[in-house]
Amino acid sequence: MRKILLLFVVALFISCEKKEKKHRLPHLIDKKAKNVIQVNSKVMLASKSRFLAYNFKKDVGVPYAFLHLKEMTSFDFFSLYDILPKYELEIIVDTSYSFAADRYEYKRIPHWRWGDDQSFESYSNAVGKIRNQYVNSYPVLIRNGGREVALFEAFHPFPIIQEALDTDGIWKPIEFVEPRVMGCIPGTAAYLLMPGTYMATSVIRYQGDFKTKIRVKIQNGRSNYYSNEVTGYINRSQFNQDFIYEYLKDFRALRELYFEGQKDLMFLNPVDPSYWDSKEQQ
Repeated sequence: MRKILLLFVVALFISCEKKEKKHRLPHLIDKKAKNVIQVNSKVMLASKSRFLAYNFKKDVGVPYAFLHLKEMTSFDFFSLYDILPKYELEIIVDTSYSFAADRYEYKRIPHWRWGDDQSFESYSNAVGKIRNQYVNSYPVLIRNGGREVALFEAFHPFPIIQEALDTDGIWKPIEFVEPRVMGCIPGTAAYLLMPGTYMATSVIRYQGDFKTKIRVKIQNGRSNYYSNEVTGYINRSQFNQDFIYEYLKDFRALRELYFEGQKDLMFLNPVDPSYWDSKEQQ
């Protein structure tokens, strides 16, 4: 009887182990950084997330030292924004393990301008010290569940923000993307995500006194994609958007006539082309 019971326990353990391996998501293997920063921000921050790995199905070390050219393609026009279709993408925030990433700006950093007392070199060094710090993060996986190759325009930073559920039951942004500065040379590039494979990025895992639901929002072309919801902590002051006008002005990107449209773009809300035309006619 004992032998039968023992065999049953062993068989159950093997079965559970196989099931766990089958359903376990690929993990991002980081550098196990020391002195990882816990971000407790009182203000909304600019998202500085970047692509970390591409076209993988198993655990992968991050970040890639470089991007293989075979994982990219180029185009002879400025943007794919109005061209990319809606893909079958699954966005997954994985909370099953600890992860740390660098290259964030986990503080609100004023923009450097010609004539500032601080030299550009000094400013760059100060920003670099912040961005070289490792921050407690959520790994984010993007899975191509379709049968066609998915294209992602090669923006940096990646167009991804976090949203949180406020007390009124409405999802609101707690991050923004900076206005995109167009290059002088025509052309753009895109990452290629093969069917059935994953692409990886990450977002800050905030601390705070307000417990709520959090999700990730990604924009690709005119399409928005949302992740699973996770329980997290933020500060409700991160919802505050009153700074946007002065931020754009300081960034030298403010266009008074199009302010509301600019703000929508910062929160990854698609803006209909007719909006810009209608404003020009006013």
